[in-house]
Amino acid sequence: MMRIEHDPEIRSIDDSLEKFLAPMLAGAGKVAGAVAAAPLKLAVGAAKMGAKAITAGAAKLGIGGGQPDPALTMAQQKVEQKKTELATAEQELQSISNQPPAAEAAPAEAAPMPALATAGKEIGGLDGNAQQGSPTEQPGTDATAPPIVTKTYFRDTFGIDGADLVDLLEKGGEQELVPSVITLLRAEQQAVLKQFDWWDANDWPLIKLQDNDYNLLIMYRDRLELPLRQTIVGVKKAVGEKEQNEIWKGWHSRLDAENRLSRRERGILEECNNTLRKHGALNSQTLSSYGVNASSPEIGSLIKGYGYLYDVTVVGKGTKYDDRTLYYGTPKPPIFLKKIDSFIGNLWEVDGSVEITPTGAPRLTLPFTTKRGEDYTVVLKQRLGVEGVMWEGDKFVIEGTKAFTKAAEHALPFLIEKKGEASVMIAAIKGDDKAERLISYQYQNPQQQVHLLKEWNVSENEMKMWAEVITNG
Repeated sequence: MMRIEHDPEIRSIDDSLEKFLAPMLAGAGKVAGAVAAAPLKLAVGAAKMGAKAITAGAAKLGIGGGQPDPALTMAQQKVEQKKTELATAEQELQSISNQPPAAEAAPAEAAPMPALATAGKEIGGLDGNAQQGSPTEQPGTDATAPPIVTKTYFRDTFGIDGADLVDLLEKGGEQELVPSVITLLRAEQQAVLKQFDWWDANDWPLIKLQDNDYNLLIMYRDRLELPLRQTIVGVKKAVGEKEQNEIWKGWHSRLDAENRLSRRERGILEECNNTLRKHGALNSQTLSSYGVNASSPEIGSLIKGYGYLYDVTVVGKGTKYDDRTLYYGTPKPPIFLKKIDSFIGNLWEVDGSVEITPTGAPRLTLPFTTKRGEDYTVVLKQRLGVEGVMWEGDKFVIEGTKAFTKAAEHALPFLIEKKGEASVMIAAIKGDDKAERLISYQYQNPQQQVHLLKEWNVSENEMKMWAEVITNG
């Protein structure tokens, strides 16, 4: 049964018809205003259906039985009038359709979309597309920006490694997705290599790293950077594919051994490396006493099997209670003396001294605090081109005419207070008579000095003038 709701604004049948008919006709008019003929026919049909509905509604209300109701008659007249207007509009539309089509009216401007919904519209053609052509065949389609692939892209995005994701897709029958995932996996691997400043993208075709190698490079970047760089340099210098494969085999053997160690064992070897770098060569018992958290047998066993992974090797053997003891150490970085002249000159100026040995050879002593005195000695010998350089625990000793002359000539421009003794000694070595007398006088006791002054018939002031002339050239 039809339910009639009370509306206080409707007081008569005319009000009811106008309230019901006006929106319907307005809606039909909006449809009739479309650019095609079909919507207009739909509007005319809607008006006719509205008229029939009004007549049927009036009948259900008991209107129209017996004498015609004046209000109903007036309503029917209004319906007929609207029907006439619609028919006239249909004729006008028919005549317009026979004329050349006019330019299509521009659609009404839509309400602005939220910023989130329009993100990326410059890419898809929603904005700034005044020029001919568009990125897609459908205007307004958003283009997905390519992802920024980092060295942990899969772990950050999917919570799983890229290689494991490929396995899952293959087992799940999603073979069509695998090529795309592999492309992203290769981009992630290249991002791992880009973390090293020395990496050259042109070397990518030479790389034969396995998927897990990249995970280890992320976890142990500092420790594996140098071995990786050495491997790549070796591969680039290798002659033939066979030699390259041998180099990569060595790399994989190292990482296989790395994977067999537990986290605690890795920590022990790292502590051994740090302790040896700080204190020098030590045996396993001393390493344990210095704080390495393991027994001496375990330390020795780990170093024997895996010490090379952490640059810990045997550097010597000792004897203690008739038991052979191995001493462990780490490779020492090379020593570079960019300016050997300033190095010797500064040491000489601070606390260096010159003396004459019992055999009459000049001897220069240069105090220096370092744990690598022997290494510095090798460098000094090479740079000076002499053999008369020695390390005596806390100082360098440069002895002999040739060695002293080389060292003094290099150091002379950097000497101030010690310039006089260096200049006089160099002149005496070269045979200057006054310089020789100055050296002889300097190393005599007071009585002998008085005797020499009388013998040479000179005063101390005159000898000071000799020294100034030799020093200042």
